[in-house]
Amino acid sequence: MKSSFFLQKQGIISLVVAFIVLSAPAAVAQSASDVLQGLVDAHESRIASINDFTVTSEVGGSMAPFDRMITYYERVDEDGLSHFSARTRMEGGMADIFQGDVPSPMQNDPFLLNSLLVEYFGDTATHQGTETVDGHETHVIHIENMTELTRDLAEMQEGSYDESTEIRDVRFYIDTEMNVVRRITAKMSGEFDTAGTGAAERRTADMTFVLEDYREVDGLPYPFFMRMELSGIMSDQELAQLEQELEQMKAQLDQMPPAQREQIEQMMGGMEGMLSGSIDFEARAQDVAVNAGPPEGM
Repeated sequence: MKSSFFLQKQGIISLVVAFIVLSAPAAVAQSASDVLQGLVDAHESRIASINDFTVTSEVGGSMAPFDRMITYYERVDEDGLSHFSARTRMEGGMADIFQGDVPSPMQNDPFLLNSLLVEYFGDTATHQGTETVDGHETHVIHIENMTELTRDLAEMQEGSYDESTEIRDVRFYIDTEMNVVRRITAKMSGEFDTAGTGAAERRTADMTFVLEDYREVDGLPYPFFMRMELSGIMSDQELAQLEQELEQMKAQLDQMPPAQREQIEQMMGGMEGMLSGSIDFEARAQDVAVNAGPPEGM
């Protein structure tokens, strides 16, 4: 039994990981071009001695149908570009259902984007001053339209991308001292069937991506807490329908076998979180291992 709202989350999950790739260091500078060039330079310097790394995270939020995610990244050098191929394993919750169906962007290289920012936006990005984010001073770098790069990244990594989706009005908040991204905001528009009727409507959502608790692991700065939130994607009518659907599911719980009941209760937990009008995904790293080889079974 899958709710229409639950099915909609599968496509959105891919966007979560697509934006996680922005979580690498940048350089202190005053012009947007210099900041982006510094990002590329810092990226290349920091991965020079990294052959692989593994991130183990606990996940939560209304877009998280499983409890834990383990991703192994292995370095690949080809066509003059260094990047990381990745394998992901989900555990807990509804992981068995999603193990083979998670969109390929879930396995994106978390650093490949950094190598391409100057090529795509070196001449068009703008520096919009500084702003304090979570107590840290940051450069605010604005990119008008990131749709083309997002689509190209999906193609490079043999992923899928909804051609109706556009990513615009993107802002990177880059720590002036630590040279890491603290926050990303953007407008995401696309064709969404949030009501599950088969008739998609074009919507624009506000997307906020927060990266906190940076720790350096063998030269690799990594945000041990990440959260993405999409707001404005559901109408009042759809929220009312979601609430009604939840009540119907609650009424059926007592008739379900224990295993099915547990899965449905987890799904309902995510749906209840969506009643606020926003949907979110959180990842809190429990361990980051650099140059330690693949985890057992991967």
